Amino acid sequence: MALFFQHVMGMKPCVLCIYQRLVFVCIFLVALLVSITIKYRAARLIGLLIWLLLSVTGFVIAYHHIQIQLHPSPFGMCDMFIIFPSWLPLDHIAPWAFQVYGECSTVPWVFAGWTLQQWLLIVYAISAPISLFFFVIQLIKRK
Repeated sequence: MALFFQHVMGMKPCVLCIYQRLVFVCIFLVALLVSITIKYRAARLIGLLIWLLLSVTGFVIAYHHIQIQLHPSPFGMCDMFIIFPSWLPLDHIAPWAFQVYGECSTVPWVFAGWTLQQWLLIVYAISAPISLFFFVIQLIKRK
């Protein structure tokens, strides 16, 4: 969906947008890995715990992004360049998905009176308790 907003609707992603995009990619990869190793209880528990941590991380990033958008300041801006580890420079491997082109204070899209970041905050706020619920269920479950 983020690539649709970027390439079809012409929105320019900022550093925090890219970090949130990366959180979604990681959640997808964890879900894929857990679905492959579903018969192993330890893999399910670890996957659900990682999903929870990623949801909380996404929530924190989205909240910070909303604060920058609502209260723009020359002192409270986000970075101009994204920082990936040298062994995985995603902005060079897939610049069409992980290259920064925009500013964090820009509000390019609003739906039903809420910005994209506010919608993402809701998604993360729903995702975290769901992952916690399934984690607790897996702890209680014997198999």
